[in-house]
Amino acid sequence: MIADEVKVAISCVGVVPPLFKMVVRVQMIGVQGTIMPPSGDNTLRDQLQNGQITAVSIDTTVFHSLCRSGNLDNPIFRQLGNLSTLSLRFILSEVVLNEAHRHFEKACRETAQALKKALRGYAGAWKGNRDLVVQVQADGRLANSPDDAAAETIKRLIDDFKPEILDFDSGINIGELFSNYFGGRRPFTASDKKAQFPDAVALSSLGAWAETNGSVLVVSNDGEWKSFCDESEHLFAVATLQEALELIKEGRPKPEPTRNLLTMFMADLSLGVQNEPSLAIHSAIERSLEESAFADASSPFSIDAELDWVAIQHLLFPSTVNEVQILSLNETSLLFVMTVVAELDASASFSFFNNDEGEETVFATKSANRSLSHDFEVSVQLVARGSSYEIEEIEVVPDTSLRRVQFDDQNPYDED
Repeated sequence: MIADEVKVAISCVGVVPPLFKMVVRVQMIGVQGTIMPPSGDNTLRDQLQNGQITAVSIDTTVFHSLCRSGNLDNPIFRQLGNLSTLSLRFILSEVVLNEAHRHFEKACRETAQALKKALRGYAGAWKGNRDLVVQVQADGRLANSPDDAAAETIKRLIDDFKPEILDFDSGINIGELFSNYFGGRRPFTASDKKAQFPDAVALSSLGAWAETNGSVLVVSNDGEWKSFCDESEHLFAVATLQEALELIKEGRPKPEPTRNLLTMFMADLSLGVQNEPSLAIHSAIERSLEESAFADASSPFSIDAELDWVAIQHLLFPSTVNEVQILSLNETSLLFVMTVVAELDASASFSFFNNDEGEETVFATKSANRSLSHDFEVSVQLVARGSSYEIEEIEVVPDTSLRRVQFDDQNPYDED
């Protein structure tokens, strides 16, 4: 019976794509004795500084928040590729790698479906341009498998970031795993305990690795992961990669010349809206709105909402360097995150439908405007250029993008 449950548990993790056969697996390296757990009096910064924390790992929530649609180029996420320069190892459970593959495959499939739907809508509205739609639809790349596209992203993740992959069974004590399962101990405290097996496998392998290789800073916004780490001697959880990078940065010497880049940037930002920093942030927020924002409204009728535009009216920037969060700095570059408050105006069009014998027909349309405010987290990467700086990249942190623009209840018979 237990053997059958083990098979069920491991099957929950998913089948490893052939691509992963290329990965050199990390084996448990035995040493005499075990690395002593950090003293409870030490802060995480102290443990990073004195080398008790030797590695960083992430769970699937990091991919969900920073790598939407398989984008590995987020400047915050890219910092994982620099851990080796800080004498830290980047380790990744094979469970998390497979869940990331599934996340990327879902994103590829949904975006492909959205593109095909948009092409059909374009063809219906632009009758004279049907040849253009046919040309795009004939492009063989639209038939590419979402699973293949996700596998390419995973291969790039492995090639660019070089994580050390922990096998499903790396150091796992099956007896202890099932003891926790039947005893309702973490991570099996949720009502659907079988669904927690992938997490249990990932956390157990991380814990086993940490016992012989040094403590691990685990980035996860999942409650079960955090609770498991809280009860572990060797795993320490933080909610976001931003927080982890700030801790790592605080555990290292601070190159003052690089920190001066921030002072110059903030001084330029305070000069007004027509300077390079403010214009670059304005453009980044505009891109985010174009990619993510959509209109929504409730109605007693069947309704379709389309966001016509969102316009930035005013941006409120931090006024001092103490209001930004430095994530990474070295002798030539600086990465930080700042909160920018945007005052926005938005307009949407609404179509109201009748359902006549299974066929929907539009019987009324109207439009509406509204004003709103939204807080964006903006990541900024600067590089030193002589005695000044150059903006390498500015991007809205994906989790803080404005998505739903909610309008009041809409009724075609109400006067505007």
